[in-house]
Amino acid sequence: MVSALGLIEALSEREIEHLSSSPTMREAFLEEMADEHGLNADDLMKAFLSITTIKEPVEEVAIPMKVVAKKPVWDDGNNFTTKQKKAKLMNECLDLLQHSGYSKTEMLKKLNKDNVSWRRLATEVLDYMVARGMIIQVARKYYISNNQTFRETSFHRKVYSALCEGPQSTSAILRRTGYNNPKGRDKLFQVLSIMRNEDLIVKDGKYWSLAV
Repeated sequence: MVSALGLIEALSEREIEHLSSSPTMREAFLEEMADEHGLNADDLMKAFLSITTIKEPVEEVAIPMKVVAKKPVWDDGNNFTTKQKKAKLMNECLDLLQHSGYSKTEMLKKLNKDNVSWRRLATEVLDYMVARGMIIQVARKYYISNNQTFRETSFHRKVYSALCEGPQSTSAILRRTGYNNPKGRDKLFQVLSIMRNEDLIVKDGKYWSLAV
């Protein structure tokens, strides 16, 4: 039987950092781990605190070589139908994660999409969202990132979903989102500005597209 300390020590430094910065996420994650492994949640919390508070700075004797991993991209030569399916899956996953953390398999089962085809697309979508900072991954679970604002309204989500299908002009985005009026145009410019500042999208000429 795995120990509480063993489970915590198996987490990466980045995962420890995510859990340390979000008490809500930490509590939910430790409760899930306790249920899954038959452990006491308080013991897991004590183990977590022992790891995060006892660590002492280690003197660095050499500068390690930095390896830059390839960043996942949204459009890897997909056809239009596949991009539409990925955009829909992204929104469905974000809707689920608004309420709790889930693994990829748990999300696909809830969405009735637990098959080989959807699992491949889910891997691409989740990797992309993690790379863009939309969600974070701790062990097998995914959680909504606390530092993103573009998902806070349905309009932000509609704009991002439209751009998932390919580069769009301002007029095309307005038509796709159903906000093709003066008030909607002003609102769209505000949203595009926020998403551009967060490096989620870029503009080339008159077309907006996802940042890659």
